[in-house]
Amino acid sequence: MNLNAAEFTDLTEEEVAGHFSMFKEFDLDDSGFISPDNLMSIMEALDVAVTQEVVAGMITEVSILCGHDDDSKLSFRDYMNCLKYEKSKDEHNKVAEEALEAAEECLERGITNPQARARTISVEDDGGPPSSHAEPEAVTAEDEISPTERMRGTSFAVMHNVAKSRMQTFQRTASRDEIKKTQTAQNVVDRIQKFKRLEVAAAPPGQLKLKSENIELATLKNKLAAFEMAKRDADKAGNVATIKKTWKKVGGQAVGGGSCHKSKRNIVGPNGEIGPPPPKQMADLLK
Repeated sequence: MNLNAAEFTDLTEEEVAGHFSMFKEFDLDDSGFISPDNLMSIMEALDVAVTQEVVAGMITEVSILCGHDDDSKLSFRDYMNCLKYEKSKDEHNKVAEEALEAAEECLERGITNPQARARTISVEDDGGPPSSHAEPEAVTAEDEISPTERMRGTSFAVMHNVAKSRMQTFQRTASRDEIKKTQTAQNVVDRIQKFKRLEVAAAPPGQLKLKSENIELATLKNKLAAFEMAKRDADKAGNVATIKKTWKKVGGQAVGGGSCHKSKRNIVGPNGEIGPPPPKQMADLLK
């Protein structure tokens, strides 16, 4: 498989090469793609029990959220699009969380008028004094703050974070011969050793890294459990989740006349529900 770094204009050649090296760690059979079988082997090494349907669902999820055709495997281009999507998702969700916190603060202070809220948030963001002179208003059901919509992350990205953490621990603690063996091995059994849990130092930063990894694992298992639950619900209802394409008018004029529209693909559940389930609290994920 040849690497064309020029295709990724927003990254340096060194950055693309680093991502390509990581991609090949997941391409266990050197096919040039990350297949469901590859993911199954990696999941087993991570001690995450999954079915073939679930790992296939992880790939489908990436294709839907990142907007490429689902051919049941991930190319390097698909992999890079997933990383780009996750970066965009993190930036968007950070802004959404900040906006929600600011809106909740306004609600606590009794500022429910949208224009007054905007002035309050704007002044405080600029480092000025809070608008304590704003007239408080009674809070009604119609004025309750609706959380800013968050972008959904992929299960693949969570798995990627756990696997990367395991690899870093392996590189730090394994012997030189063990590391070389995983790099030159032609069989999957030896190549997945780098993804297995190793004992880490009892003192920080080892324990902090392990705690972060455990949180990521809990998140991954929760996401995959949602796949299984959706499949069971679909089987009971005699339906399956489908992909629905919709079109939204975005303004402007298309070449040759007519309006400009943007397509969007959504996962539609067996009962007609669209989009991801509501977010869960971290405490729920760690149960």
